[in-house]
Amino acid sequence: MRRYQSTSAVALLCLVAILLTGCVMPIGLGSPPHAHGPLAIMGTLASEPHSPVTQAHIVMSRGKHLFEWNVPVEGLSFKADIELPVGTWELSILLLDAQGNVLFQNEPQPVEVSPHESQVVNVVLRPGDGRVNLTIDLRGSLLLPHARRARVYFNDERTELVWEEEKETINHVFTLPPGTHDFSVELYTESFRASDRLVPGVWQSVEVKPGEELVINWEPLLQELTVEAVIGLILDPPQNLTAEVDNNQVKLAWDAHHSPYVTGYFVYCWADPFERPEILTPTPTAVPEFLHTLDDQEEPSHGTLTYSVAALSSSGVVGYRSSELAVTISK
Repeated sequence: MRRYQSTSAVALLCLVAILLTGCVMPIGLGSPPHAHGPLAIMGTLASEPHSPVTQAHIVMSRGKHLFEWNVPVEGLSFKADIELPVGTWELSILLLDAQGNVLFQNEPQPVEVSPHESQVVNVVLRPGDGRVNLTIDLRGSLLLPHARRARVYFNDERTELVWEEEKETINHVFTLPPGTHDFSVELYTESFRASDRLVPGVWQSVEVKPGEELVINWEPLLQELTVEAVIGLILDPPQNLTAEVDNNQVKLAWDAHHSPYVTGYFVYCWADPFERPEILTPTPTAVPEFLHTLDDQEEPSHGTLTYSVAALSSSGVVGYRSSELAVTISK
């Protein structure tokens, strides 16, 4: 189950940033290692956002070095004149509202700052990331003493959460691009092996809005299960098994079983003591008698057939077999 909170969506926009670099060093055989290049960044919004954009936050980074500028946005455009050391930098731009929420942002991209040439870089801004505040709620769950790990999926991205002791709630905040995401949670015990999985993931869809927080309170999906059991006792063997031989037929009869749970009888026969008995009634006979018709192949080599009978209960339990009855077959 999930509960989430969201506010209004923000329209998609595009930003075109024109980066101009020029040589400010005298022409010579080379540039000193501390050479700088001027950089002009101008942006134009392609559509009117639903929430006003008040400033652009520009970030240029390289390794451990980071430069940041906040530039006011007037209407649908902004401009910034900055200076950077030459070389390759990574450009990131965030468009913020008055509360500092990110409404739009670009995917970080490399920019080459050179003292001898100018360039134009097109930057497309998508709506800003949203936050997903996930709480795994195990309060009152029978899984609480056992759960120690969770795998959280948003589409193909997997995050593994681990806690060392019993916890009723586990919280984690994710940052995701806006849109509809497929979401799933799996619970595990002491490892992430398949054999230690407590709860398989049930997939559901969640909507992440730009610059907003989606609150999900996830609980393991439990269903009520009613267990009904039937005690299947082994039935006593049928009594008074008799046989009458008439030419190539053997008519077997026995007393009806006293148990009301009997649904039929299995009849067994064997002609060779070195072979297992054959079941003459794969489908149990419902009456306490059976007519066994012999053919040439079934005539015993020793002139004797041995029979026994067992009752079958309504729960599918086969009872004890009756006393064996040897019948002489004349050729």
